[in-house]
Formats: sequence, structure tokens, C-alpha cells
Amino acid sequence: EKHCYDIPICWSLRAIFDALDSIDQIAEKVKELSGQLDQMDILMPQMAAQLPFQIAAMKTMKNLTLTMHSSMSSMYDQMDEMSKNSTAMGQALDASRNDDSFFLPPEVFDNPDFKRGMNMFLSPDGHAVRFIISHEGDPATPEGISHIDPIMKAAKEAIKGTPLEGSKLYISGTASVFKDMRDGSRWDLMIVGVAAASLIFIIMLIITRSIVAAFTIVGTVLVSLGASFGLSVLVWQDIMQFELHWMVLAMSIILLLAVGSDYNLLLVSRFKEEI
Repeated sequence: EKHCYDIPICWSLRAIFDALDSIDQIAEKVKELSGQLDQMDILMPQMAAQLPFQIAAMKTMKNLTLTMHSSMSSMYDQMDEMSKNSTAMGQALDASRNDDSFFLPPEVFDNPDFKRGMNMFLSPDGHAVRFIISHEGDPATPEGISHIDPIMKAAKEAIKGTPLEGSKLYISGTASVFKDMRDGSRWDLMIVGVAAASLIFIIMLIITRSIVAAFTIVGTVLVSLGASFGLSVLVWQDIMQFELHWMVLAMSIILLLAVGSDYNLLLVSRFKEEI
């Protein structure tokens, strides 16, 4: 009836029928559930049989967890100790403001072997340090001597931006000594050459009483000196592949200035006699 909503008795009966339908649905669900309960009744003994194995497995897992916890605790302690060194290293590098610096843990300074080596390379007051540098070849050769300036430059660059900046640097050894001798002989040779040429010019000027003759004598001596030394380098170093000693130039100047001046003086004197 489409007007059942307006008729009270009709609407009441309809509500009763709807309730009965719901009860029928519940009965059907209970019937289905009773079938599943039968299956659960069959599975429960099997599940109960598995519980002891699960309990044993859980106990084993508990023991493993405790063992791992104790192991991890000791590992955490070791990691804490390791992190202390890393932290100290980072703080030292930050304080140095230089990536070229390195870090030594405080425990190293208690090592007897390290103390013995430290006494060899550090002064007692701690204000001086020594480095040992080994050459690949002969340090007394020109190649070995040429390494001194790059070594000094590298040392100055290394201490820039560190607490050691501004420190005095010194180099000793065979190569350094030969370099000092070479540099000193170069200045001495220049002074001796200029002084000898000037003295010879004055003496020739007094003897010949001619500026042209004096200049000629000194000029020919200097030309012969340059030519002889150039030929020596060409023959011995370029052709024969023998390195000339640094004393060759000094001895050449001494001999050629003395001998050349005498022979030039004799030649000029002979010219004056003929003229």
C-alpha cells in the first residue's frame, strides 16, 4: 500500500515485518558462524601444539636480544673513545686553520720510542725543530744545489697561516754549503774581476800613457776571457758532456787577466817602438 505511511496500523505491521526480516538475516549469519566455529574447533588443538615451540623461539630471541644489547654497549663505549680522538683532531685542525697540519693524539707523547726520536728532532726548549731531507742524486752537483731554493720556498709556504709563521729557517748540508760557496764565489769573482780590470787599466794607462792603448789591452783581455770560457763550455759540457767545476771560471779569470795583460803590454810596447 502506497499510503501505508498515513495508516498507523499499516505502518506498525510493516515495522514488525521488517524486524522479522532482520531476525532472519541474523539467524543466517549465526548459521554461517557455527560452521566456522567447527573449523576453529579443529584448528585450536593444532595451534595449541605449536605454542611451546613459539615460546621456546621467543625465549631464544630474548637471549639474543640481551646478548646483542651487551655487545652493543661495549661497542658504544669503544665508539665514544674513538670519537674523542676524532673530536680532538677536528678541534686541532680548526685551530690550526691549515689543512696541511696533522694531528697526534696525546698518548703518543708518552711513548718511549717517540720521546727518543723527539729528542733528536726538537730542541730541549721546544723552540727549534730539525728536518732531514734526502736528495735523490748527488747533492754536490748543480742539480742538487738547485734544490735548495725550492726547499726553502716550500718550507716558508708550509708555515704560513700556522703558529710557526714568521719563524727563521736555515738549511745546512752538502748542497747548502756548496750553494753558499757558489754564491759567495760569484760575488767575489765579480768584485775581483772589476777590481783587477780597473787596476790593470790604471797600470796600463800609467805605463803606455795612452787611454786607447790601455782600453785596448783591457778589452782584448776581457774578449779573450769570454772566448776561452765559451769554448771551454762548448767543448767540455756541450760536446764532451763533462760538467765544468765552478772553480774553472775563477781560475780562468786569474790566469787570463795576468798572462793576457802581460802579453798585451809587450805587444803594445812593441808597436810603440816601431811607430
